[in-house]
Amino acid sequence: MMQKTNFPKLESKRILLRKLEMSDINDIVEGLDNENVAEWLYTRVRPFTKDDAIDYINSKNENDKYYHRWGIVLKKEKKLIGAICLKESIFDSSLSATTEIWINEKYGGREFGLEAECLCVDFAFNNLGIEKMTSTYSRLNIRSKIMNIRAGFKVFAEDKGMITAFVTKNDWEKEKINNPYVKKYLSMKTNDSSNFRKYFKILLKR
Repeated sequence: MMQKTNFPKLESKRILLRKLEMSDINDIVEGLDNENVAEWLYTRVRPFTKDDAIDYINSKNENDKYYHRWGIVLKKEKKLIGAICLKESIFDSSLSATTEIWINEKYGGREFGLEAECLCVDFAFNNLGIEKMTSTYSRLNIRSKIMNIRAGFKVFAEDKGMITAFVTKNDWEKEKINNPYVKKYLSMKTNDSSNFRKYFKILLKR
C-alpha cells in the first residue's frame, strides 16, 4: 500500500500521462461516447454525457491509495486521447495490480495505448513495490490482445470469454532487454520514473 502526496506525470516523446482535469471533459466525451470503445469497458454508459465525464474525472482521481488513473495526452496536439488506470490488489499478498486502458477510436492503430501501458507498468514495478501486473480483456477484443502480447503479458487464464494475462517484475526486466516494443517505448521516456519516489511512500503494512 502506498500513500499519495502528489500525482506523478509520466512522459515520453509522444504522450504525457497526467492527472485528469475538468478541461478534459469534451475530450473524454468524444472518446467514451463511442460504442466501439465503450463495449470493452467494465462501466459502459451510452450516451456518455458531460455530466458522466465530470463523474469520471472525480471518481477515484484522488485520495485512493490503491487506484491511479492517468489521462493520456497526445503532446503534439495537446489533446487527451484516452486514459489508463492502475489498481493495486488489497486482497492478496502477491503485491499485484491490474490495468485498464481506453483510447479514442480516432487515434487507434498507432500504438499510443501500448506506449502508455509500457510507461505505466514500468512505473508500477519501479516505484510501487508491485511484483506482478495483470490485465483482463475479452477474447473478442483483438486490439487488447495484441497490445498485451506486445507488452510482454502472458495468458494464464480464460473464463467465460475473458482472458487474464500477466507479467512479473522479473519477467519485465527481461522484456526491457529482449522485447522490441518495450525497448522502443521505454527508450522514448523523457523523464525518469525513479524520480517519483519522493511523491510516493511505500508502506510496510500491505
